[in-house]
Amino acid sequence: SGTRWVIDYKSSQPLEGELLDQFIQRESEKYREQLQSYCSLINLYDQHKKNHVMKTKAALYFPAITVFAEVTV
Repeated sequence: SGTRWVIDYKSSQPLEGELLDQFIQRESEKYREQLQSYCSLINLYDQHKKNHVMKTKAALYFPAITVFAEVTV
């Protein structure tokens, strides 16, 4: 039991002149619905298997710029 993380790796990077916060916000908005779907599917699986995960969180990870950004779903 505990927290499960759904992490989606992305190869995108900030646009030229784009602030990191703006980039993260833009990418989070772009992928929020997709991450929400992943979390919903995981939660259904847990219910079916009677797994006791307290919480499922989502994040985007950008390895090219070494940024991990939690996304509220």
